[in-house]
Amino acid sequence: MREHVINPTTGVLITDWIRWWHLSIEDVHAGLDTPISAARRYGLDAEETLEFIRRSLRALLDQGAIPVVLPGTGRYRYVRTNRYGTRRDEIVEGVIAEWQTRGDRPMAWGDYAFTMPENLTILR
Repeated sequence: MREHVINPTTGVLITDWIRWWHLSIEDVHAGLDTPISAARRYGLDAEETLEFIRRSLRALLDQGAIPVVLPGTGRYRYVRTNRYGTRRDEIVEGVIAEWQTRGDRPMAWGDYAFTMPENLTILR
């Protein structure tokens, strides 16, 4: 992946985007669609997009984020999931593998979501 690419709209260096992504989920969630959209804005090819997603997810998990599902009903906004694994690299590769099996089907809101652990107790 090219590391010195700058987003033409925001002026943000691609490596800075990866490092800062976790700041966007302090009290909400972010899904896999976020780095996918960012990769398009950075003009990355398919191989670079995969590497960008890997690095982005690793950085997000390193900052303490956890994979969650959005149940849509009930008391809690987010529920932790081990669907993709329990260790960082296992989660990253599990998310990517499942996403790739979707083919061209669009993602739904909340697919492949991550949030910070403290958000698990926030009530609707």
